[in-house]
Amino acid sequence: MSFGESIKSGWKNGTKFRGVSSRSEYWWFYLFAFILGIGTSLIDTAFGLDNAFGGVISSIASLVLFLPRLTLLVRRFRDAGVSPLWLISALVPISGLVSWVINNFERFRIIFEQGPNPSEAEVRALAKQLVADQAFVDSFMQLLAILALAFMYGIFELVITLLPTKRPKQPVVAGIVY
Repeated sequence: MSFGESIKSGWKNGTKFRGVSSRSEYWWFYLFAFILGIGTSLIDTAFGLDNAFGGVISSIASLVLFLPRLTLLVRRFRDAGVSPLWLISALVPISGLVSWVINNFERFRIIFEQGPNPSEAEVRALAKQLVADQAFVDSFMQLLAILALAFMYGIFELVITLLPTKRPKQPVVAGIVY
């Protein structure tokens, strides 16, 4: 499947969880999403629409691409012979990160109170204060564990999307594919 065909197929099947997607269809659409992300980030930066959490146009593009990329991933898992239910395992690091942010919001609020460009002395004083706080160190270690889980899930997903097709060959009788 070519680059253009995979983009058409990705949009056409953007809400279909049934069926399968080939490796080329998945990776060409992934490349399209990556290029679109770079382009929207450049537009956000050029017009001053970016902030610490991303740009306005980039966020809209990510939301628009979310469902087509999810359905494509489900179909790619099925094509590789892996149950799409394994995608539920992505909720473990996501839920851990959400829980961590909720539980540690007040503790990390002092970091954001420093303003956008704190002086070096302010950064050093804040670092000494945070390192001396055992609760901060414990929560930071929890964050590292959650990020390690997310990294391992990313490797798992990468391996699955690189697997070859496991679909059985369809028999051809008198020029008709069954």
